[in-house]
Formats: sequence, C-alpha cells, structure tokens
Amino acid sequence: MKFMAYRRKDGKVGIRNHVLILATSVCSNKVAEDISHAVEGSTYINNTYGCCQLGADFELTKKTIINTGKNPNVGAVLVVGLGCEGVEPLDIYEAIKKQGNQ
Repeated sequence: MKFMAYRRKDGKVGIRNHVLILATSVCSNKVAEDISHAVEGSTYINNTYGCCQLGADFELTKKTIINTGKNPNVGAVLVVGLGCEGVEPLDIYEAIKKQGNQ
C-alpha cells in the first residue's frame, strides 16, 4: 500500500489536508469561526484560554496552541488574535513558521 504524504523537516509525516484557523484567545474564537465558515475546506480550533494567565498556565496554553499549528496534517495556518490577548499572535506565528510548514 502506498501512502501519499509530505515529510517534515523533523521527520514527521502528514497529509497536510487541513487549513487551520487558529484563535490565540477566547476573545478571538468568533472571528476564527467566521473566517473558517467563509473559507471552504478550513477548520478552526476553539480556544478557551489565552487571556489573564500567568506562569505555568500561560506557558502551557502557548505551547498547546503552537503544537496544534505544527500538526503534520496541517498544511496552512492562519493565526487570529484581537490584540488584547496575553498569547501574542506574532509569537505563535513565528514558532509555527520555524517548523517549516509553509
């Protein structure tokens, strides 16, 4: 059996069949959802955190968002933020970009 997939720089393999609209906070969920409904073939992740977090909680939320965007089955990511969140959209974008998921 053949499996048509893409190999990532880190060796992980995925089919890259998802365009992910990734909200960085609870406040940007509605915007991410609306974008996803307008872009055929995309999906969004509902995020219930990203604001008013500190320490280990903040770091875990940030790590979870980044790793979701790095999933080998994600072919493209649109990071959505409103500017008020603690989890900075640009930081998320840069961390995902380092993975080489362009």
